[in-house]
Amino acid sequence: MKTKIKVSIITVVYNGAATIEQTINSVIRQNYDNIEYIIVDGASADGTVEIVGKYRKYIDIFISEPDCGIYDAMNKGIQCATGEIVGFINSDDWYAERVIGYIAECFESTQAEIVHGEVQIVEENGEFGKRTRWSHNYEDIHERMLPHPAIFAKMSVFKKQGAFNLKYKIAADFDWLLRCYVAGVRLQYFDGVVAYYRRGGISSSQNKVNKLMLMTENRNISLKYLDGKQDSAYKKEQMKARINKKYQTGRFRVEIEDTPILLYKMLEKHFHEMKDGLIIFGTGRWGDYCCTLLQKCGVQIRFFVDNDKNKWGKMLYDIEIVSPDMLKMGKGHILIAILSKGQEIAKQLSMYQNVQLDWVSIDELSDAFIEK
Repeated sequence: MKTKIKVSIITVVYNGAATIEQTINSVIRQNYDNIEYIIVDGASADGTVEIVGKYRKYIDIFISEPDCGIYDAMNKGIQCATGEIVGFINSDDWYAERVIGYIAECFESTQAEIVHGEVQIVEENGEFGKRTRWSHNYEDIHERMLPHPAIFAKMSVFKKQGAFNLKYKIAADFDWLLRCYVAGVRLQYFDGVVAYYRRGGISSSQNKVNKLMLMTENRNISLKYLDGKQDSAYKKEQMKARINKKYQTGRFRVEIEDTPILLYKMLEKHFHEMKDGLIIFGTGRWGDYCCTLLQKCGVQIRFFVDNDKNKWGKMLYDIEIVSPDMLKMGKGHILIAILSKGQEIAKQLSMYQNVQLDWVSIDELSDAFIEK
């Protein structure tokens, strides 16, 4: 009988007593019988070590000592691993059932050097959020990182491309993945949920400093690897502009999230007054987001407008979503809360020839903020 590929699973943890037991159980209860389980602890003092001790017979290697952060701990795990395939599961996340076997089969049936699947986001209240899927197109590769619990790599990749660069405190996994992409490492998508990913890890922290650091590292890493592929100069310039725009709007979002009154004051300066409330054009992420922030500042949201007719008549935060036709008559101040669509929606509003309307887009506000 053919021996199954050995899969090394690495969990790094520091003071993870509240969640690590679920993580451990998700590994040891897999139906795949050639798993090497490694836990690297950063000298926890909250009972984590004691919890790990309960499962010690299932854990092949346990290290507990101070480290220089999450990626230093992950590198220690790589150095200890003896499997042909390596995967990482954080101490506050957990694997889907039977997924290790599916991943091993994917490696065996393809020429892949890295296999990645989807992660199911778990919100802080325990509810399931969106599922993240990462494609191999040029834009996705350079613009966003799939959480590392969804990624498995052959040990040979780490030997050829190196481990995680400790220069980066929050986005070293993004740097590693782009390094592999530029080197031509073969990627394979696994169609399914690999892991459940709790909000609140270092790269999803609600801390303003961490958010700004993450965006800065991601931008610098993306730009660093733009020259690593033989793409046209025009395409690279387009991508560079997209990366910088994403960084700019991200900074703006972090600032107004930290200080909601900042968004209010920018709108008040533009419209001069908002005693009759505000209309929000767009019910996506930015529309939802701006509504929440402005309501904290006491702004009345009169109604939402959306071009999607399937949303008309529905409610968002007990506020009605209406057709753009409602704007052909009457007056109002409008916030266009659809990123990168400001000019397009402004043109649409201009066609109504309603002089009682005025508007500003989130793009304009973001640009004005960055220019200050």
